[in-house]
This record gives sequence, structure tokens and C-alpha cells, in this order.
Amino acid sequence: LVETVHLALVELVKNSYDADATEVQIIFNDDAKGKTQITVIDNGTGMNFEAVQNYWMKIATTNKTEKKNSAVFGRPLTGAKGIGRFACRRLGGNLKLITLGTKDGKSLGTQKALEKTEVLFPWTEFEPGTEVTNIRCEGDKKTVSNANTGTTLIINDINEEWTQKGLDWLKRQLAVLAANRGQKRRGFIEDPGFNVKLIASEVTGEIRDFRESLINAGWGTITASINNEHKAVLELDAKGIGNRRLTSKMKFPHLKDVSMKVAIMVDEKDQLRDKSILSLG
Repeated sequence: LVETVHLALVELVKNSYDADATEVQIIFNDDAKGKTQITVIDNGTGMNFEAVQNYWMKIATTNKTEKKNSAVFGRPLTGAKGIGRFACRRLGGNLKLITLGTKDGKSLGTQKALEKTEVLFPWTEFEPGTEVTNIRCEGDKKTVSNANTGTTLIINDINEEWTQKGLDWLKRQLAVLAANRGQKRRGFIEDPGFNVKLIASEVTGEIRDFRESLINAGWGTITASINNEHKAVLELDAKGIGNRRLTSKMKFPHLKDVSMKVAIMVDEKDQLRDKSILSLG
């Protein structure tokens, strides 16, 4: 199911989306030995110890197919195959899981009391012919106070399969997830949206905010705001046109600190400003 490292990384981001995270950071950097490691950090609901034991450490659980929606924002769940831990294995030989969640698993942000669980998974010891239940995964659990919910995955012994074509595909997939600007679903807290940030200058030569990248990838963008004179200022930045600016003669004295940014998308590929982020599909 996880054919490439690029697909594996997308699966981990989908897990963060399903955990009601509003932002995920993907960081490529060097570990203590000078080798590349991947760190995925989200600010979602995290997991309590029971969830780690019953879901993360069991294969093909049915909790996502039974729940349908995330606990806090009611997002339709993107992952249903239970392959998150396999995605980690596809990316590298060792995983450190650090997760903080409440007892009920339905709270976000700073909490008075959280269950913190850390587990080390030595994937290289899961060899053909071995009993998986006999392989020891060192771990620790404790209660912490005044901390934030969320999950961090630190992956070492990285598989060196990163290609430019694969990275471009990865960017497009992450941009689609970051397109969620939020909405209110009946019976749930209003969803503020979801964003992905890639901090990977050594791998991709860039640091990228995917929501902003998606907005800027189309034919053009229109931004509008109210200036200090209470006049409306409109700016167009578009392919083949460049920058155009217009300020209204009319004043809007009741408006202040109001702004918008609109992405203009077209159905002609040669009119896209960044094809590595946006495809017609």
C-alpha cells in the first residue's frame, strides 16, 4: 500500500489532519550522527496511552471506519487503512513516537493534565520469520501538566529514495490538504483550517508554506485592504500582466483592519505560475 517514501509522508500528514491538527511541520535535518532525519510535528489531539496501545500498535484497526469524522472539528477522516505505522517504516529504520493527549482524546491545545507517551520502534528488528509480539519497543508514559496536545514523529535511518519527480508529487498532495481554510460542521467546533509547512532546505532547497504556495500557484492573485485613509486598495499580480494597483476614490470610514486574498485559478496549464504545486487535476 505504501509504494514510495513520498506516499508514506503524505499518509502521516493525513493522520495529523484526522487528529484535528491545524498545522503540521515536516522537517528534514541532521541527527546527532550527521545523518538525515525526518520529523513530523502536529498540534492535533494527540493520543493517550490507551490509544497508542489499542490503535497505533495494532494492525488494521477499525476505529476510523467506525467513527467517520474527527472528534473536535468533525472532519471527514482521510485515512481508513490503518497504515500510519507502515508509512513510518517505509520512511526509515527507526521511529520515536512522542504524543500527548487527554484521557478522552477529544481536546486540543493547552491542557491542565495530559498523558504523555513515548515509544521507540526499531523497525530493522522486525525481520521476516520473527514474531512481532516478541520484539521489544522501549517506551515510557507519564502525566504532564500545562502542556499542549499533539504528536511528534522522529524518523531516523532514512531510506534514500527522494527524487525531484516524487518531491513535486508530494508538494501537490500537501497543497491540496492545505487548501482547507476551515468550515463549521453541525455538532462540532468550527474548523479553523489546516496548513502544512515543509522545512527541508537541504532536500528541496526551500522552506515552504503550502497554503500560501497554493494561493500563489494559479494564474493570479487579488489582494484588497483598507489603508490609513480608509480607502480600498486593490492589487492584482498575474501571469502576463504583472502587478497592477488601484486605490478607490470613495472612503469607507467604518472599515478598519479588513483584508482579503483571492486566488484566481484557470484551466490552462501553461497559465499556471507554479506547476510543481498545482496541476489541473
